[in-house]
Amino acid sequence: MDGSCKHCLKWMWVACFYFEFMLVSAEFQRFQHPVKADGSLSFLVIGDWGRKGAYNQSQVALQVGENLGIDFVISTGDNFYEKGLATPYDPHFKHSFTNIYSANSLQKQWYSVLGNHDYRGDVQA
Repeated sequence: MDGSCKHCLKWMWVACFYFEFMLVSAEFQRFQHPVKADGSLSFLVIGDWGRKGAYNQSQVALQVGENLGIDFVISTGDNFYEKGLATPYDPHFKHSFTNIYSANSLQKQWYSVLGNHDYRGDVQA
């Protein structure tokens, strides 16, 4: 290994240590959710769904909207394709969320993470 490779390797280790330190030192918001009487907790995880009902989004929503007995929903990102939401009043919210996930069984708490497509818009929206 020549000197330049050793130098790069050294800085790669420094970057990895820094990244690991940042992950360990970050505080994550914690959520508590009550369990059912039998001690169970059921939830739905869904991601990459924001397409105004297209690409089978509506069909998937109908299937997960069947009474699954879930306690909450976790959305893993890319909630609004292609460029997130422009404003808090963006009609894309209605067309990709409100009108799609309308089943009574999905009227639960949603915990959402933003994906890269969401960050292309106004993340505060």
